[in-house]
Amino acid sequence: MNDEVDIEFQNIYNRETDKASCGLIRIGEIKILFDCGCTEKLKDSDEHDPDSGIRRVAEAAGRVNYIFISHPTIQHVGALPYLQKLGILSNPDLKGILATSPVAKVGAQTMYEFAIQKKELAVFELFSLKNVESAFEKF
Repeated sequence: MNDEVDIEFQNIYNRETDKASCGLIRIGEIKILFDCGCTEKLKDSDEHDPDSGIRRVAEAAGRVNYIFISHPTIQHVGALPYLQKLGILSNPDLKGILATSPVAKVGAQTMYEFAIQKKELAVFELFSLKNVESAFEKF
C-alpha cells in the first residue's frame, strides 16, 4: 500500500517581487488556486500582455477545481472580477470559491472601491462593477 500523497506547488505571483499573491497547489488530482491577487497598478493593457501577472493568474485559474482566498486585499483577491469577466468562474470544473465570510464581504467592498477609483482616474475596462458583484456572489 502506497501512503504517499502527490503534492505540487507553483508560484504564479511572488508576494515579494510581484507585490501580489497567487499560487497553484495540486494535491493528487485536485487543483487549488490559493489567492488570485493583482497589483494596484493594474491597467487595461495588462490583458494583452502575455507576461502580465493577471494573464498568468487567468491561465492558472482556468484549470482549477477550487479557488481559496486568504485575505480581502487587492494583492490576494484583485484578479477575481477579471476571472468573472472571462467566464472562468463559470467553468464546470470549478467546484467552489472558498473564504471566510469576513474575507468575502470585505474583499467585495475592496474590489468595488478599487474599480470605482480606477474608472475615476482613467478609462478602465479590464473588468466592470457588475463583474465585481457577480464574482463575489459565487462565495
